[in-house]
Amino acid sequence: PPQPNPFEEGRPQYPSFGPEEFMALCRRLGVPGYITLNAGTGSPELAATWVRYLREKRFPVQAFEVGNEIYMADAAKEQVPALPVAKTARQYADFFLKTRDAVDRAAPGVRLGAIGLVDTGAFALSKHPNWVRDVLREIGGRVDFLAIHNGYAPAVRFNGFGPAMRRISDDDFARAFLGASVYVEQNLEATKRVMAEAAPAHWKKIDLHITEHGPLVYPFDPAHAKEDAVWNRSLAGALYLACLYNVMLRESKVTAANHLPLCQDVYGALIGMRGTGPGRKIWKNIVFHVFRLYADLIGRQTLETLVEGPTYSTQQAGLVPALEKVPLVDAAAYRARDGRSLQVILINREIRGPVQARIQQPNGFIARTITRLSAPSYLAENTPEQPETVVPVTSRIASKASPFPLSLPPHSLAVVEFARAGNGR
Repeated sequence: PPQPNPFEEGRPQYPSFGPEEFMALCRRLGVPGYITLNAGTGSPELAATWVRYLREKRFPVQAFEVGNEIYMADAAKEQVPALPVAKTARQYADFFLKTRDAVDRAAPGVRLGAIGLVDTGAFALSKHPNWVRDVLREIGGRVDFLAIHNGYAPAVRFNGFGPAMRRISDDDFARAFLGASVYVEQNLEATKRVMAEAAPAHWKKIDLHITEHGPLVYPFDPAHAKEDAVWNRSLAGALYLACLYNVMLRESKVTAANHLPLCQDVYGALIGMRGTGPGRKIWKNIVFHVFRLYADLIGRQTLETLVEGPTYSTQQAGLVPALEKVPLVDAAAYRARDGRSLQVILINREIRGPVQARIQQPNGFIARTITRLSAPSYLAENTPEQPETVVPVTSRIASKASPFPLSLPPHSLAVVEFARAGNGR
């Protein structure tokens, strides 16, 4: 039956896409589910009922997180007073522990995570500055992972709010957008420090799940909403996503990450969708190609890389604070488990011209192919009218040169595939 939605002023909302449809979609895609249990208007008993129901349906679930961004809810501004969502850290910790007990009775062995955020951005998102510390002090020994949403950037196209709002030039915003993964990496380090301080006996066993992430520019400014929304679908946004994936894959505590959204026409969706009914248009945004590229790396080993080259500084851009020493080229290397091939991924953050790079080839490997993702403008996007404006282009090469020379176009991504030559080591 229709349920009152506390985020839509309590208006009844029919769940046209519910658990049965979700399970059917996941099974069709061949992927497990990832479930958020309702810690806002729900109860521990209801959460346990859902977990048991999904287990009885033999539906594979990677993990369950308790609640979603409740630390951002303001108790003084509940949209529907009869359906309060906000909780203090102590109230949330109590809810989590009761949910843990109820779920363990209903379905032993389930991985259960708490939510949190350590604010290190240019402005605070959490209403509770010490949320992670206070929650983990209460539940540190009973939580499997901490679900965080630190992978959205830069959030808005301007600095300041109200009369103090100041828009940023395209070039300055692009430089900050492309460097924003450095901010995320710094936030991960800050989060680990808080975890270690709050739960010293348990924090090493608590994973990190980045359960929402992606290029994000809210079109808050009505006078510039359309042009600001383009950044979500732009090449710049896709390159930020590639740099973000490199950060995630380098961090061993990050064991799960969910891109959001899947399909729509405003934010950084993998699939663009416009219109309804028979006239609906669907296409692949540039971020889809980055997502697909990294999905193909599943199971590979992340190798340590050393980048020697120039860096640059950025000014504050939305949520992302001013950054220093951002590498002009972001690099990562991934090796197949059998050791027969490896990929080196290079993202050129320079927006004005090409960068000449050199890759020190591993002994016994030969560069076989190079795949590029580039366009004349960092604001290039795919549209229903031109769905292949920016797509990966692969060409074959054969070079034993070491260092291997490579010219990187401005604001671009390159993937060099190396294959083992004979029995070389």
